[in-house]
Amino acid sequence: MRSPQSPTSLNLTAQQLAQANDKRDIAGKTANDRLQLTYHWVLNPAQPDTGAPFEIEEIKADGQAGSLAERVSKKLGSEGVYGTRHAARSVRLALENKVPAAWAKGHISVGELWGLYAQYPYMPRLRDRNVFIDALTNAPLLWQTDGFALADSYDDAVERYRGIRIPGDPGSAIISDTTLIVKPEPAEQQRVADLNEIAHDSERPDSQSRGGGLGYASGNGPKPHVEPDPEKPARVAINKRYVGSVDLAGDLYASDFVKVASEVLANLAAVPGVQLHLRLSIDAVSLDGFDENQVRTIRENAATLKFSTNEFETN
Repeated sequence: MRSPQSPTSLNLTAQQLAQANDKRDIAGKTANDRLQLTYHWVLNPAQPDTGAPFEIEEIKADGQAGSLAERVSKKLGSEGVYGTRHAARSVRLALENKVPAAWAKGHISVGELWGLYAQYPYMPRLRDRNVFIDALTNAPLLWQTDGFALADSYDDAVERYRGIRIPGDPGSAIISDTTLIVKPEPAEQQRVADLNEIAHDSERPDSQSRGGGLGYASGNGPKPHVEPDPEKPARVAINKRYVGSVDLAGDLYASDFVKVASEVLANLAAVPGVQLHLRLSIDAVSLDGFDENQVRTIRENAATLKFSTNEFETN
């Protein structure tokens, strides 16, 4: 086989060498452009409902990305069938609407749920497992309605979760395939039971009966004079209700929500038997006005979330 000849062996001048390089680059670009125009159809398995058979849909991966893989990923992402980011609320919706039977017993393992994600076309399609894990660790503010708790395992003998973690607990969770995704109801019930047990164990009943050994009979007889116990603290007023309000930064609402949830709401929710009621007030003003698409999207989303007030005002 003959080895390629160098420009000097071909006796090319500098101008000829530059022209040859330009033609080579043009030919390469032409070949790449023709490949992009030829291979631009993506075959995507689609299954809108769990009971319906899946179909292969065609999506045209057009665009200006440098490689076919980039164009395909961007196009599928814009179509909503491929995600590089995922939310805990999306995991909750998939469990409730796509595979409710898998969560019927109150929990499902991370490995089992990820297997469902990877197996069925009607489940959200994610880039990789790391995107799924990030969604599990980023709990929403209203986790009781939009999220879940995590636990290390479940003990069938005592019907209790081991290593249960509720959003807002300090520290970060280490998630593996055996980690359990737990429904909010049993998680909250166990947390309340655990707190009640701790409070019960911390109580010390008075073991001494004052005057019991002095011969005084119970009933209408004379009662001994009992001096107040200096070690027993005086009764103080009981704080029975907390009411708070705070202004959140419009451009940093997500981080402010997280701080309020972890530093205030988590401590209130941890009180045994507490009745916690939350109300979110929104006041958004745009001097240029909201367009029709924005108005429709916001109203529909708010209606889905059952907003009690859901109106736009005109001047």
